Amino acid sequence: HVIDYDDATSPEVLSSYVIDMGGSTLTDIEVCGDMLLIAVVADTKTDNGMVKIYSAVQRSSPAAPSLQQTVTVGPLPDMLLPNSNCTVLAVANEGEGSDSSGTLVDPESSVSLVDLSDYSVSTVSLDTGATDAQLEADGVHLPLSLNAMEYFDDYGVASADVNWTAARAAYTPATQLEPEYLVWSSDDSKLYVNLQENSALVTISVANGAGTVDSIEAYGLKDWSSSGGTEGIDTVGDDACTLAFKPGFKTMRMPDAIAIAEVDGVPYIFTADEGDDKEYGNFEEKQKFKDVLEDSSTFTSDFPNFSAAGSEGMSDAFTNFGGTTMRITIGSTGVNYSTPSAPTFKGAV
Repeated sequence: HVIDYDDATSPEVLSSYVIDMGGSTLTDIEVCGDMLLIAVVADTKTDNGMVKIYSAVQRSSPAAPSLQQTVTVGPLPDMLLPNSNCTVLAVANEGEGSDSSGTLVDPESSVSLVDLSDYSVSTVSLDTGATDAQLEADGVHLPLSLNAMEYFDDYGVASADVNWTAARAAYTPATQLEPEYLVWSSDDSKLYVNLQENSALVTISVANGAGTVDSIEAYGLKDWSSSGGTEGIDTVGDDACTLAFKPGFKTMRMPDAIAIAEVDGVPYIFTADEGDDKEYGNFEEKQKFKDVLEDSSTFTSDFPNFSAAGSEGMSDAFTNFGGTTMRITIGSTGVNYSTPSAPTFKGAV
């Protein structure tokens, strides 16, 4: 819809300017100069999506938006952001997986750079060559690593309704990295991209309409022990506010929105830390604590083959949350899947 705010006390929907998108799922919209930019998810969301580029409505000579171009980008384009002079459009292709057919399909995510002068598209792959183990060592959270898929496929009980074969065969670390939100640097030379499910930040250098990944850096964990630099946390749903320290308990930031400001030439990143998780069929990355640990040294029957030998922090975790519905991750930050037949607990996160 196009809304006329000429009279701010009585905005008017200009029904004659409505754009019929044919029932498509839309995720974002931007206006830059004389262009109206709309992100469109494919009918099958794991297929490549589109950006539709229309003429924007001009108050000086109003007319219905007309389609100028449709460009193909990556799967599930989640956010659009043109640079300051409207010459390059950055698109965060989230690449979220789906098991709607009973078979898990999880495409690689990416960032698309659209040249708005000729509509050519340059794709920035997030498959930098780093392995799962290297990303995990750098603190990047992987909701469902290749080894984790092997565990749930071969040994898990909560995910028996998911066919993992195709996802395992097509796996790369980039299938786990999901761009959610992005922002340009003040000089348009860099993009900063939030990977929400990974609690990490990608920095991309942009020149001549093409991009190169400089780094993928974790946002780190927040420590709720007495040495974590906080006043404690209230994890009890009793309508009171009782702060307490929780030894061994940490949380991920998992930011959604991102903004940037420069002070004395130094860029500062601001994030809105929303939190997120993965769900496929009966598989849930976030689990109620009582469904994971039976006691301080035993896992529940929902997690066969999880090994107490080599696990860490089980006693502290059970003291903090034993028998509760507190949600914790069974992704790579909370569980070590390096031996898929015998994963170990790393701590309550």
